[in-house]
Amino acid sequence: MPPMLRWIQPAALAAVLAAIAVVAAGPAAASKVTNVRSTVTIKSGEGAEFTGKVTSAQKRCRSGRKVKLIIEPYSGAKDKVVGSARTDSAGRWEVSGSFMAGIYHAEVTSSYLHTPTETFHCQIDISPSGRF
Repeated sequence: MPPMLRWIQPAALAAVLAAIAVVAAGPAAASKVTNVRSTVTIKSGEGAEFTGKVTSAQKRCRSGRKVKLIIEPYSGAKDKVVGSARTDSAGRWEVSGSFMAGIYHAEVTSSYLHTPTETFHCQIDISPSGRF
């Protein structure tokens, strides 16, 4: 092997190992995890649109959250997701479609937000069921 290639290979290997170490240390560096309570509500379910809101003391836990709209069948069968949406910057969400009358609830999924010094765990929540 030419002398230059012998030098490049160990250097490339060292660079790859250093990159892996930095990526692995990233989550450990921000080891403080703050659990943040979230609340999801359904404000209306009139006609062909459901709307609601996700609230949280941590503003970052309101925006971009996934909300699932779920119907609870009268027959006692398993609940069914009939739509989903992402919240806007104020935590508002809406799901449009063709919905039959029934009992519905909304669920906001859990998510993690990372900052250089802290990780926020935006917790899951399920709204009270309502007849729409």
